Amino acid sequence: MSPVLVIIIAAILIITYHFLTRNQKKLKKLRQEWDSGTYYVFGEDLSSVSSYWENKKGSAESYAGVDQLTWDDLSMNEVFGKLNYTQTSVGSEYLFNQLRDIDPKLKGVHEKEELYQFLANDDQLREKVLLILSNLGKRNHANTSSYFFNFNHEKLKHVYMYIVLACLPIASSFLCSLV
Repeated sequence: MSPVLVIIIAAILIITYHFLTRNQKKLKKLRQEWDSGTYYVFGEDLSSVSSYWENKKGSAESYAGVDQLTWDDLSMNEVFGKLNYTQTSVGSEYLFNQLRDIDPKLKGVHEKEELYQFLANDDQLREKVLLILSNLGKRNHANTSSYFFNFNHEKLKHVYMYIVLACLPIASSFLCSLV
């Protein structure tokens, strides 16, 4: 057997093993975090995390949430940092919004609390959801909410990357036809 073939087979086996055990490793880490109550915190830029709230506030006719003076007086950036154990950029943005956009009438709080309790009590569902969300990952300045609130392509960073990636399948087809 040629050495190149052995290397290719070994690489395929290693990659397959990695993908088969990746979710088990994540699940083990998530279970350990849940049981111990200690979580790995990802460092996030607050200007990135606030994008959902900024977009929502900018698209609303009126805003009744926490103003900047109150937010600063209560040191809510620190509170957010202590509460933020989210697995995704979207989750961080949504948590920041939930703290910032508190409805004084507390509408819908009971339904949310029921959902939180349901997830806290159903280990299998919670772990499944956490695995899915952890695969999404976190990235600063994702600005995912721009898709919900008057999407503007100018808000996207590195637009050239999307264009290059969109052209790759066409270029690969062309290169395959040359060979």
